[in-house]
Amino acid sequence: MVHRERPLQSPLITVLVGYLMALDPERGTLVWSQPMPAPPYRVVAVDRLVFVATRAEPSCVLLFDLHTGTPRGEVEAGFKIRTALVHRDRVYFGGATGMLALRADGTVLFHAAPEVMEKGWVSGSVDLVMKDGASRDLWRQPRIQEAVGDAADGLIVLCEAAAQPDFDS
Repeated sequence: MVHRERPLQSPLITVLVGYLMALDPERGTLVWSQPMPAPPYRVVAVDRLVFVATRAEPSCVLLFDLHTGTPRGEVEAGFKIRTALVHRDRVYFGGATGMLALRADGTVLFHAAPEVMEKGWVSGSVDLVMKDGASRDLWRQPRIQEAVGDAADGLIVLCEAAAQPDFDS
């Protein structure tokens, strides 16, 4: 067992000029950097991973090792992510038409996204479907209308924590 005078610190995570960067929080020295393949919208760190939700529509969540910057995978959201909430060892992402819950190791717990049920010439039928980590249906809200510009887009509340979208973006 190695004794440390000082515990291992978590780096300061930021996005600058298209790069996800980890900096020493006391000296500002660069620990690692990774180019972003898409503009990030939400960035959170939990345990040993950095979770980066992209601005794309639909968004995806890119996973990076907190201490090395090594890419650890990605999760397709199936909707545009607007909010992120960290609670203990869980990360929740929300949007107008979906929700994604991940463990701190990047494992999908559950996922809700729109699913086209039938297509028509003018319109179709769209359900909101919640699935577990193995993609099994948990519940279905039939015939939803795609939410547009609602102030509650992506609102998440869990215990005393809350995540709300940026109202000016």
